[in-house]
Amino acid sequence: MKNSANQPNNAFHTSLGVLRSVVGQSVTSVYYKCSNDAPMDLGWNEGAMIHEVDQAVVISTASQTIVLEWRIIDGHEFLDIVGVPNEAATAGIADAHDVASLPPWQFLMTSEIAGFGIAMQPSGDGVESLWALRIDFVGQASVVVALGELRGGVPDYQPDNLLVIFDPDTASFYQVLDASESSWGRDLHL
Repeated sequence: MKNSANQPNNAFHTSLGVLRSVVGQSVTSVYYKCSNDAPMDLGWNEGAMIHEVDQAVVISTASQTIVLEWRIIDGHEFLDIVGVPNEAATAGIADAHDVASLPPWQFLMTSEIAGFGIAMQPSGDGVESLWALRIDFVGQASVVVALGELRGGVPDYQPDNLLVIFDPDTASFYQVLDASESSWGRDLHL
């Protein structure tokens, strides 16, 4: 693997500290960032088990906010994890939709984050990049944020959009062609 500072695997390794910082903390808010031309709710209010988001998912705890978004560096597309202190989060979510009260997020609000799972994908030059992140909550509930979009109600890999998948079976089924693991991924040991 290449070790350039601009490679997505290095961006992911930088994000490990952000993920570590939210384990054991309760979720206090969730926002979806969408472009102005996106439909208002993309079916979120229907209690769907998959939400489509065209820009970013913003999840906050009492002390940390993590932003999950599509990113491209040197031709490599990946799911990026950016952490910001909560006092800086307001600027980052100014154009976002509050989805904390929508099912199934409403059932995860105030739940503690227990850990994470990751799904990586290879590229042509041997660089691995994150394409899906599973967030596990105390009490066995999980949600997966993965690159992709819905086509005919079915997850399809389109790396410039995000899918928020609440159904474990769907997350276990959804897979990138070249990846060896589904969006459910493998446990990340922090």
